[in-house]
Amino acid sequence: MIRILHICAAMNDGGVERMIMNYLSVVDRGQIQFDFVVHSTKVGFLEARAEKLGSKIYHVPAKSRHPFTYFRTMKRIYKEGGYDIVHCHQGHKSVYPLLIAKWCHIPVRIAHAHVNMNRKNGNILQRVFRYFEAYLTETCSTLLMACSSGAGKIWGEKHFTLIPDAIDLDKFSFSGEIRDKVRKEMSVDDNFVIGCVGRMVESKNHERLLQIMEKLQTSYPYAVLLLVGSGPLEGKLKESAAKRKLDKIIFAGSCENVAAYLNACDVFVLPTLTEGFGMAILEAQINGLETITSDVVPEEVLVSERIHTLSLTADDEEWVKAIVSTMGRPRGEVILNPKIDLYDIRVQADKLVGVYREALMGRGCDDIEQD
Repeated sequence: MIRILHICAAMNDGGVERMIMNYLSVVDRGQIQFDFVVHSTKVGFLEARAEKLGSKIYHVPAKSRHPFTYFRTMKRIYKEGGYDIVHCHQGHKSVYPLLIAKWCHIPVRIAHAHVNMNRKNGNILQRVFRYFEAYLTETCSTLLMACSSGAGKIWGEKHFTLIPDAIDLDKFSFSGEIRDKVRKEMSVDDNFVIGCVGRMVESKNHERLLQIMEKLQTSYPYAVLLLVGSGPLEGKLKESAAKRKLDKIIFAGSCENVAAYLNACDVFVLPTLTEGFGMAILEAQINGLETITSDVVPEEVLVSERIHTLSLTADDEEWVKAIVSTMGRPRGEVILNPKIDLYDIRVQADKLVGVYREALMGRGCDDIEQD
């Protein structure tokens, strides 16, 4: 059995965690063991499901506050777990757990980038520090990965393996029966439902979406905003919605069955500030939804004729017009690009396991991408 320790910030409903869980759900768990280290004392939303699938979850203290305790705890986990691979999902900040893994002689150490963050972004001090962290991460790792070509830019000229944020395509196909059921449960049978799925953090730009919704509701009072997800900004967003007098807004919170909520929507809108890949955007298109997002999303996630991108500098009126233009369009059958197979979780899970095996055998991987 290959024992793999995934290291992430938490096990909540973010795209990274959902991506790992997608892979965990389909790999041969008799041959592959996925365990997790999370940098939080709180029990995450997805932990129960991961444990049900046979994974162990380790909670470690924040390295910034308790560096020595963090080092000792990570060293103990590595040694006692007998891990073959440490797969760190913190991009250029993966240096700390990977350095300890190197000291513990873990044979395969993977740094995986999930956010579009070019080394040249930011001021001089930020660029220098980011370059230094990325350099150390590359030094401590034996394999670099990224969810998209844009996210892979953090590795500069280094080679990296492209591992897309794959999903279960069948799970997200449209169901009229589920749509009717969920809309009835939410009492939105006769409303135009604007959906958004995403962790409530600054990068997802929910506040801008509330601003757009405020303007939309002046002319279309029957429009409802459905927000699926949770996060540190949830309380602040609820306060903002109340101040804007947005009475037709549903905070659905975290849930495992995102597909059910997508079925209930009429359009998907996400004015994201930055996106390493955009799993929710992919899921919305698979579901047949007209999808409106900002033009910062990577090209890889544009898989259908139903995706529409707008500049973040476009005013609220333009976003409203884009939303209104989708009203009355039949759901119909979505036409997907041939490259959709790249995001089939079963295909990509086989590839990922192959990468793991090749890395352990010391032969590298033939499917290497370079920016």
